[in-house]
Amino acid sequence: MPNEPLNVPPPEPFPQMNVPIATDLIPLISALNHTYPEELALHYVVPNAPCNAPGCGYDPVTQLALNVMCPTCGGRGLITTDTVITVPASIDYPDEFTYQYLPAGFSLTGDVMAIVDSYEIGMYDINPETVTYYTWQGSDYILDKMEKGVINGIVYEYDIYLTKKGVQGGE
Repeated sequence: MPNEPLNVPPPEPFPQMNVPIATDLIPLISALNHTYPEELALHYVVPNAPCNAPGCGYDPVTQLALNVMCPTCGGRGLITTDTVITVPASIDYPDEFTYQYLPAGFSLTGDVMAIVDSYEIGMYDINPETVTYYTWQGSDYILDKMEKGVINGIVYEYDIYLTKKGVQGGE
């Protein structure tokens, strides 16, 4: 029976990769991110912090200072404060970046790239894009660009590209 159709089973679907779900994978990435030996200081402004001058404070009912004659806040009850936090980070230099990321089609903008765990940023409830400037190894840097590392819609880390202040157009 040479002309009869062959009874061949349909092809099997491609095997599925066993990838941990994001809720399992993200804590592992976070644990690795916390092994970074570098520290990055983030300088940012808190625009409406309650005034902490003696005899003063903020009254939420009147939305004024408890002491309207307070020279620290000008009777507003709120002050602008400069705040600095230090977080663990992985810092990549241009040579390291080119070796690690260029083959995958990525290029470095700025002078260094800092990788910071989203947990660190989330602890302080700040947006890395609104940080005034960054300090690393005694030098100040400004943000060139920032990318979020995302798995299943969950941000797990920030890739922060920094340019040294006063260099290559840095402020």
